Amino acid sequence: YWGILSMFNLRYKRLMAKASVSSSVPSVEQTRNRISDTNPLALMGGNPNLKSAYNSNLNLIYAATLAKGMGNIMATFSADAGFRNIVSKTRYFSENTVLSDWDGYEAMAGSRLYTYENATTPSYRLNLAISATGLFFKRKLNVQFVPGAVWSSAPMYYGENLISTNEIQGNGRLNLNYRVTKNLSFGAGTALGYSKSSDRTSGLLSERLSVSASADMRWLIAK
Repeated sequence: YWGILSMFNLRYKRLMAKASVSSSVPSVEQTRNRISDTNPLALMGGNPNLKSAYNSNLNLIYAATLAKGMGNIMATFSADAGFRNIVSKTRYFSENTVLSDWDGYEAMAGSRLYTYENATTPSYRLNLAISATGLFFKRKLNVQFVPGAVWSSAPMYYGENLISTNEIQGNGRLNLNYRVTKNLSFGAGTALGYSKSSDRTSGLLSERLSVSASADMRWLIAK
């Protein structure tokens, strides 16, 4: 197996870009043409035809400071693409079963067999995150806003079928901190999160929405 690692960095004023290409090789157990039964209930069948998986990545970072130091903003964007990903296929046995493809190995009832293949479907991931901070009312009020979003698609086996699982995530956080005096300050914050995963075969797999809020008062005891 050959390993590849290449990187490219570029910086121009407030923008920084990074790009890389890397590879990952399968493990020894994943490529052995035999059954590994260290755990007889969780068997592993190697595939000597497995190939290395490849991943390409792009990162963009933008950072800026507001006039007179009244705040700052940072935005990051990343994109990943994976090719020939190594995916596992699971086979369950409800009774003792002779595996003719594995030199007549007998799998016991209640066990499962994991085998590995290179996926023909690529994987993708996009991630956007922003962090903005500002000072207001003579620098007494500090406001921080942090939104973000992620989309991903990854291949996986559903029974004997290779499918792509898609996931969407969104989140946002708002924090406020007001300094009344040198020793006394009040804070409040709220956060919102949403995630959804699905595939073309079974449709919606899971969906979740979360909301939280907090408040606090801080008193600094000076010496």
